[in-house]
Amino acid sequence: ILREIAVAFMKNQAPVPPEVICSKLDIPAEFADKILGHLVNSELIAKTSEPTVGFLPVKDPENIRLSDIADAVAAAGFAQSTTDQSQTLEQITQSQRSTLAQCSLKQILNVD
Repeated sequence: ILREIAVAFMKNQAPVPPEVICSKLDIPAEFADKILGHLVNSELIAKTSEPTVGFLPVKDPENIRLSDIADAVAAAGFAQSTTDQSQTLEQITQSQRSTLAQCSLKQILNVD
């Protein structure tokens, strides 16, 4: 979802209406609303009301780390809990987060 919003932003086509997001990603509106709400609460996107209802990134996608997105997903409860992880799994999780922190959302958009 955030990728679709960021691509539209980079192409000066933001804000993106929720209906467009649901259509492009073929996801139910109720599920999209929950995810969009979590992304707004995580301060990765903002909801607009004028001139149309839609969503856009709160900052340039170059300044949104993939680790920020992963953290938002984890906080929303869409990721598994890390409370009972073994030390090895915890090391893997930390390594993954470190790798994601090195990449911005813009780097994966393929938009000129």
